[in-house]
Amino acid sequence: MIGDPTADGLTLSEFADEYQDWLSGNPGSARAQWFDYPLRKLVTREPVMVALEDTVTQVVRKMAARERGTALIVEGDTLLGIFTERDLLRRVVAEGRDPASTRMADVMTESPETLPDSANLAQAMRLLARARYRHVPVVDRANHAVGMVSSRHVIAFVSETFPKEVLNAPPEGAPAVMKKKEGA
Repeated sequence: MIGDPTADGLTLSEFADEYQDWLSGNPGSARAQWFDYPLRKLVTREPVMVALEDTVTQVVRKMAARERGTALIVEGDTLLGIFTERDLLRRVVAEGRDPASTRMADVMTESPETLPDSANLAQAMRLLARARYRHVPVVDRANHAVGMVSSRHVIAFVSETFPKEVLNAPPEGAPAVMKKKEGA
């Protein structure tokens, strides 16, 4: 086991310790640079936005054409719901629904958790990890969908922006220098 689980199911880590320090107003001396990176700078790809009456087939084709795993269901720009690859599997395929006649209104997740466009990377990471989401919609103050943040893009951003720190970090719970096994 890497660490003891906390009350909300997260594993204790350097990130969790620093984040808790930040929440309490006592930033630690080893605070990671990217914690305060504005989320709006990371959200660069426009999400697939669809209507309540669009069918699963129509939406999945749009998602595939734009290489996205998620679509936002909107009325105008106002976010009503989200439809993900997991929804496709669990609410359409597993239930034997006809994708050509099933509307988004019947299979979307209504009123999904969102992040404000004023959030930072640490807040996005916290929500993605805590809720075990792969995608979270980003909205402005009027609840207008302005983007999407995904765990994959957060990991890629941190890895590309801080390659030395990521590549040189030992696995949690492992010694800083791994010993070579005999015969390897």
